[in-house]
Amino acid sequence: MDNLFIRLIKLTHQREDFFTECLAVTLRENPTIAKAFLKRLYGQSFNRIDINSALCQITTQQHFEHSIVDMVITINNKYKIGIENKLWSPQGDGQLEKYTEIPELNYLAFITGYYNSHISENVMESSIYLKPLYREHFVWYDFFDLFQPENYCAENKNIQRSMLKLFTWLDFDPPHPAIGNLNDENEKVAEINRKNFKKLWPLTIENLRNLGWEKFASGTIAELYVDQGKSDKLSWVWINPVNNKEIKVRLNFYKNIDIEPIQRKLFDHKDFIHPDIKVSTKIIKDRVDGPEKVLDVRLPLKKLFENKQRPEELCLELSRFVVAIFKFSQ
Repeated sequence: MDNLFIRLIKLTHQREDFFTECLAVTLRENPTIAKAFLKRLYGQSFNRIDINSALCQITTQQHFEHSIVDMVITINNKYKIGIENKLWSPQGDGQLEKYTEIPELNYLAFITGYYNSHISENVMESSIYLKPLYREHFVWYDFFDLFQPENYCAENKNIQRSMLKLFTWLDFDPPHPAIGNLNDENEKVAEINRKNFKKLWPLTIENLRNLGWEKFASGTIAELYVDQGKSDKLSWVWINPVNNKEIKVRLNFYKNIDIEPIQRKLFDHKDFIHPDIKVSTKIIKDRVDGPEKVLDVRLPLKKLFENKQRPEELCLELSRFVVAIFKFSQ
């Protein structure tokens, strides 16, 4: 029963709607978690109403004029908070702006798996838009701790466990700030550490998409392959944080591209990328079309994440580092 939601979500193509229903039933079955969820969105009190003593009603796919909102929490039969849920997809074009104009909604929140999905200025300035202090929107791992066993009520524990399992299966558990050895001699430890590192990639991927790159794939769990961009120089990139406790960004260029100026450009901007990077060329002999020269940009992981402790800081620094390399290479 603990894996019920996971088994069921695999059977549907409408995963976002299914996830919303799973979340809603979990909140309905445990008022303590529901109120903690609400406080995570708004705070301890709501329009002078103490959340702990408030009546909370949860509906899904609620229809308004010209709009359907994923989930609505109604407080004391009066105040409504609309919540737009996404898994790992961006918001619809103009979707949140349209929702801010729904007169029945007192507040609106957006929750997604992406760490930093861009929110328009109009939405950010809306008086009904809710967001965390240091981010433009909520992410699912903001709520992960609410579904831990210590918050379970005696009834329907299986539903609550299923929700926790579903969060983990969807990679909504937060990355641990201690990365660990990605190449540990203990294969199980190495696998756990690599899965932890993998959770840092979504912001980098989103920002690379904004640069025009379209295809992303993973290697040994923590590795990232980036392909199909709009650059007329840079063909594809392999990012490997696994070996030798350093991150290596291997830049592969199209045929007949002179990479010497690009190497100089990266070195000249090392203070912007990271002052401790090493940039070197390497001949890859076993390519289908014959030997190819590539550029490797390397940096110890300890240097990259120095003085970074919170998961948000790790995500931001990794994205900043990788995106800077792409910008000076394409």
